[in-house]
Amino acid sequence: MLLIWLMLHTITLFNDLIKNASDVDLRQRYTICSENYDDVLFALTKDKDSVTAGNFNDMKFHMSGLGLIAEQCRSTAPGSFDLRKNYEYLEVVGITLEILADYLAGKYIVI
Repeated sequence: MLLIWLMLHTITLFNDLIKNASDVDLRQRYTICSENYDDVLFALTKDKDSVTAGNFNDMKFHMSGLGLIAEQCRSTAPGSFDLRKNYEYLEVVGITLEILADYLAGKYIVI
């Protein structure tokens, strides 16, 4: 639930930056990032069903996408302190959930 809230908060920050950006190129970068985050948010809602069914590969795929999008947006569309903090948090969460998906799929052996 926290992840979804953070995604929605990040999209809201993008939308505020889009409205206030005077630089057309920067506004376009914020728009692309907002759309990408929206796509990942949609995928996350579908992941719940996949995880319930025992299909952890979908979650891993979407979480790797989240990490890549956060990293790309951090470098191409810098913003407020809150936005930069969200980028970092979402990168860490994406990587952590990728590892968790592999673990739940039995790809790691616990010793």
